[in-house]
Amino acid sequence: MRTLLLGSLLVFGALAVTVVRAQDVDQAFTISIGSSTTDVGSQSSVELLIDDIDAGPVGAWTIDVAYVDDIISPVECEPFGNSVCDLEHGPNTLRVSGASVIGLTEETVLAVITFRCSQEGSSQLSVTVNLFGVPETVYDVQAEDGMLGCEAPEPTEIPDISLPPTGTGSGAAASNWPTVLLLGAGGGLLLIASAAALRRHRVEARTD
Repeated sequence: MRTLLLGSLLVFGALAVTVVRAQDVDQAFTISIGSSTTDVGSQSSVELLIDDIDAGPVGAWTIDVAYVDDIISPVECEPFGNSVCDLEHGPNTLRVSGASVIGLTEETVLAVITFRCSQEGSSQLSVTVNLFGVPETVYDVQAEDGMLGCEAPEPTEIPDISLPPTGTGSGAAASNWPTVLLLGAGGGLLLIASAAALRRHRVEARTD
């Protein structure tokens, strides 16, 4: 059903271009795609839009976007303005096509395309515009390419959890507790030995 509707719109779009030719008015507009940068393994979206429309409405459009598939890959395409997305149109190429019965007369986002970065590097987003209409019509179409950069993720910083030096601060007492226990135990044994010696001495004194 959507394919049939698009076909009907393309016919109306061609008729719209024919009207422009009958008036001897040239078509002029710009098709551009955005640029972005993200980390490897992440996704980023760019807009495909038509702008700078001059001398009459644009009735139909077919736009191919080529990319470097070793670096990025398309994962989603959200169409707008009666557009249809084809992410698997060809090797390293996706297509956005559509038509408007009344024609586009102002800046319009045709699609939002999301790419995923596979490895570090950059990929040009090369735009090719294919027009429906009659050969006699003169088109002045500007195609502006974009760029998607893929960067290595920044390393995660590990917080410093080292203990303070022994002998200073409140942590010194906690870190030296084994020594304190040993000294306390040694002192206790010394007291016991002294008491035993004193008791022996008293017993010997009474015997004498």
